[in-house]
Amino acid sequence: MLLRVGRVVAGVAALVLAASAAFPLNARGPRLGADGCPVSSAGGWERGDRPGELVPAGGAVSVTMCELPLPWSQGQAAVPVRRLTDGVGAMVSELNGLPTRDALEAELRRRESAKGRVLGDDLHLGEICNAVGYGTSLSFVVHYGDVRRPAVVLVDRNCGTARYAGRTRFGDPSDAFLRRYRAQLEARPAPVRLPFARPPAQPAVGRRRLPVPARRGRAAVAGPGPRPG
Repeated sequence: MLLRVGRVVAGVAALVLAASAAFPLNARGPRLGADGCPVSSAGGWERGDRPGELVPAGGAVSVTMCELPLPWSQGQAAVPVRRLTDGVGAMVSELNGLPTRDALEAELRRRESAKGRVLGDDLHLGEICNAVGYGTSLSFVVHYGDVRRPAVVLVDRNCGTARYAGRTRFGDPSDAFLRRYRAQLEARPAPVRLPFARPPAQPAVGRRRLPVPARRGRAAVAGPGPRPG
């Protein structure tokens, strides 16, 4: 009996250690505000190419699309926070389905080979980037229904990368998120607006109506009267 219990405990400990190795519990990312979005663009994840899923798949309850205005974007209006609560599992699958560097490179070589072209040895994916001056920093925050910290996926639209906890994947999941977010809005009934009702006039109680003075017009000019005979 004790041997069996010991094996169960050892198995549970092995699962916990494996989960901790895949997604460290002390992994730190950007600090989040009350709305669940990063409050600064500092404190990002280190670049890495660890294998496995980009974010933990089980237990996700919502995914939030966050756009933080950058300091140099003068006059950039605040972008509303979009929180997805319908089809969360499918959106997490979209994040975990983003290709790794090796997978994307193999796909690009296959496409170019079909056109009769041969690519070089190193494609420098994620290293040679555009220089578009985006006014916001884009991220996707996956929230869980337990004690786990939210998974903050930082998206670099210039380099085409999505990073979280030492993992780098390639692609921008914005279109997939917005498609599901619009479907969520359409599925929910619009709020009913009741017509404005003017309150009835209250009768005056205990008040004496005062007489309205006659309107005074311009005084009539009298003509000459009859002369006495």
